[in-house]
Amino acid sequence: MTPEAPDHTTALTCEGAAPLLHTYVAKELGRDDTLRLRSHLARCPECMAAYRDAVETTAALGKQAGAVREQRMAERQRVARAAKALGKDLSKTPRKRNFRLRIVLIPAVVIYVILQLTNLGPPPGKVTMLSAEGGVTIGEREPDFALGPPLVLPGRWIFTKDFGKAVLEGGSCTVDVGRKTQLLVESARPVRFRLRAGQMRVVGTANVVTVLGMVQFEEGRGVLTFDDHGLFVEAEAGSITMLTPDGPQRLDLGRKHQFTMEL
Repeated sequence: MTPEAPDHTTALTCEGAAPLLHTYVAKELGRDDTLRLRSHLARCPECMAAYRDAVETTAALGKQAGAVREQRMAERQRVARAAKALGKDLSKTPRKRNFRLRIVLIPAVVIYVILQLTNLGPPPGKVTMLSAEGGVTIGEREPDFALGPPLVLPGRWIFTKDFGKAVLEGGSCTVDVGRKTQLLVESARPVRFRLRAGQMRVVGTANVVTVLGMVQFEEGRGVLTFDDHGLFVEAEAGSITMLTPDGPQRLDLGRKHQFTMEL
């Protein structure tokens, strides 16, 4: 039986992309891994930012190395001129390669990239879906958890059906999305959602925009419900503020506040 060829089309995760970035920057990555990494960078803003940082770091260190080489060349020329004045020609002195700088440069870039990508929980500026059940879609597609929690990019709507529910996690909050909910991820840094219908429970720091105003959570905990009767905010803990055209209103904890459209 002929062994199966390795699958080079498997999508990379952020953890899988981290160790490949340095080799890619050095233009030493194989063709298949290069295509997989480019595909991942095209859809992952965080890894793309880490890649740009790696390129800038490599360029800065290379520039520093060039300055060191120029300084040493100038020093050798100065010594050569001084020796020539004394009747000695040192121009044929064997040149020593600076392998020590290369040894320091390579691990430094790798460590920097790993520190950028390996954090506990999603880093700031990233919203992921931790779980989904009962009928949930991101846009028109069901979330795929085969490669880990899927990323929900800004501008994507989350829809839950009659028995659907999902859990989201951002850099500063977690959100439980209830059934029959339409929720848009407007921004990931800072975390901001737009609730068009349904229910969501917020724990942490985030902003939730509705047609009736914006609810600000600062290390807060509460439940928002938006239906035909208006917006209901159950303030449970922390600091929760409702911003409307009339100004900010600090919501009392332990109460259920209702906001409706004035006719």
